[in-house]
Order: sequence, then C-alpha cells, then structure tokens
Amino acid sequence: LVEKSSNATWISENEPPRTIVRRNRSEPKTLFCLFFKSNGPVLIHKIDKGKTVDHNYYTENCLKPVINEIRKQEKSSRTKCIKLLHDIGRPHIHRDVIDYLAEEDIEIIPHPPYYLILHPVPFGSMITSRLTWLTKKTKNH
Repeated sequence: LVEKSSNATWISENEPPRTIVRRNRSEPKTLFCLFFKSNGPVLIHKIDKGKTVDHNYYTENCLKPVINEIRKQEKSSRTKCIKLLHDIGRPHIHRDVIDYLAEEDIEIIPHPPYYLILHPVPFGSMITSRLTWLTKKTKNH
C-alpha cells in the first residue's frame, strides 16, 4: 500500500495530525462571471442557482453592465477604446454577442497561440502577461 504524500505536513511530536478538508463532489457550486482590467475588478456577477447562461443572459446581465461600468470609469480616464478578451464558451462566441460588441464598438481580442485549453499555462501568469502586452500596445497607439 502506497501512502499519499501530497497531503503530508510537518507537525511537532505532540501535535495531533492536521485535518484535511475536501469538498464533496455533489456539493452545490456557485458560478461567477468576472470582468477585470489591469488595475482590478470591474464587475463580479453571481449567476443565480439553476440559471443557464446563454447568449441573451450573457449580453443582458454581464456585457451590458460591464460596458456601462467601464464607460462610467472612462469619463474620468483617457480610455479611447474598449478591448475584450473572453474565453470560448458557447454564449461568448454566439453571433448575437459578437454583433452586440461590434455595435458598441468593442474590439474582441483574439486568443494567444497558447490558450489555456491547448496549453497548461497557469491562468494568473497568462492574464498578467496578456495585460502587460496590452498595456504596452495601448500606450504605443
């Protein structure tokens, strides 16, 4: 029998073993839509239990509020355009969503060659490097 060492921790001689807390697979989960800029979150939207996120829900409850918030912040900054990088979820690539973003004059940024689904890059470092690249590119325009 092989012991699992990934949960091993150092404890003192008289200390009881540490409890490892694991989530039950069938435990309810909460889904969020997160939108952020390089300086922090713009919108965090909690999806109600039992809701299906289709292209209409995504547009009405996520895109419109985030665009309004960015435009509100934009008045106090010198932002000239809005660029959006989102994943390839079905609601995000729906024709109505793409048309709405075009109407709002929002540029959809293509995914980098090593997208998360294709290459196991840590999410945080990909976003950081992408935001750094966008910041440099935006300053040059």
